[in-house]
Amino acid sequence: PKVANSPEILDAQAIGNSFYGLQNMQSDSAEVLNLLQVMAHKVALSCPELDGQAMGNSLYGLQGMSSDYPEVRAVVKALTTKLQTSGLEMNAQEMGNAIYGLQKMTS
Repeated sequence: PKVANSPEILDAQAIGNSFYGLQNMQSDSAEVLNLLQVMAHKVALSCPELDGQAMGNSLYGLQGMSSDYPEVRAVVKALTTKLQTSGLEMNAQEMGNAIYGLQKMTS
């Protein structure tokens, strides 16, 4: 509830750090799913662009998540929207982190 009730607009670093911190969490937990739903909304309201590190860290943090859950898909959609609207260029490390984080996603 505290995250959902916070009026703070997250910057790129805060978004990247938030998702990076979830890297050992699993998406079969109700608490994690609730947080992901809130974070999807926070990402949508955030700064217009994420830098390569924020995007790489965000997706890397999703490595324990399954796209079988709508909350996970909402986060991926919010991040995808940010990616599509930016002129983001990612270096090899950032790209590697991003792709590694998507390993449990189904097509």
